[in-house]
Amino acid sequence: PAYSVDPEDIETGKEIQPTAEEEKRYDGKPAEEFPDWPYVISEATAELVTKYSLESSKRNQDIFSMYVSNDFTGYGMQEVIENQLTGINALMAKRRLPADELAVGLWLRLSAFAHWTQSQQLGPWFMIDDGQRWQDTVAMIGIAILATLNALDRAKLLKEHSPVKDLGLVLALLGDFICDCLDQTTTIPYLSSNTREVCWPYKIVSYAKASSIEIKGVHGIEGKFVQRFDNEDEANYWKRKECVDRWGWGTKWRIFGREYGKQRSIFYRGPSLGGNTFDITCWPAAERRKYHFEDEDPLESETL
Repeated sequence: PAYSVDPEDIETGKEIQPTAEEEKRYDGKPAEEFPDWPYVISEATAELVTKYSLESSKRNQDIFSMYVSNDFTGYGMQEVIENQLTGINALMAKRRLPADELAVGLWLRLSAFAHWTQSQQLGPWFMIDDGQRWQDTVAMIGIAILATLNALDRAKLLKEHSPVKDLGLVLALLGDFICDCLDQTTTIPYLSSNTREVCWPYKIVSYAKASSIEIKGVHGIEGKFVQRFDNEDEANYWKRKECVDRWGWGTKWRIFGREYGKQRSIFYRGPSLGGNTFDITCWPAAERRKYHFEDEDPLESETL
């Protein structure tokens, strides 16, 4: 995958492309047959990545030769991210789920999010004009990661020889995403009045180290993320008692929803966060024509 090689090698043409035989050797094979091969993804995760990528495309005004506003595509990505976080919240709200079922469900969604971030050009999302909402979203993603790691830990699945085979790779993808986000801001975002929560990136590395999981698979991730946040003192700056919602997902989700969610009423029955407002394919044809460069409906076959 592209994220596993030096970007300079891609630009200079030094990247070594895998042969057809190499691709055939690994593609679609059980992860158990190649314990040292880090590039693992489940079929369920791959399906979700495809779904999220399609949802992003349906909110990209450039794809439809339309112009709605400068930040339209960025807010479309925000909507897709909120839909993904809503899926995580739906699981977290099911208090009676068996520990292993909760852990696997959360991991499926988080790993899909991690791979999705690598498949997208995130620039439009980084640049949305509501900077506080963007930072709060990054903080919410951080808590989603901690909530998932806690669930895996409680289910005895967060370990070196775990049946969950992609732990190291997904944490590397998430670490890469986190660092890209933090490059856009001067501080680590957090979503409450407790300033100790700024240590959440350190806790991710701490979880991995405590469970003997090597964060690997992304070029330069050791220096970019692991070494940067490998500090137990910082990780222990914020402590909470062990429980299902150890890191306060429920509280923070309510804060996030109260600040940015849509109020339900007799006129609106959709989700508080996310939804399909920016999904161009859901708009009336007249609305698409209104913003199209040629005053046409881009979904009509003759204009595709």
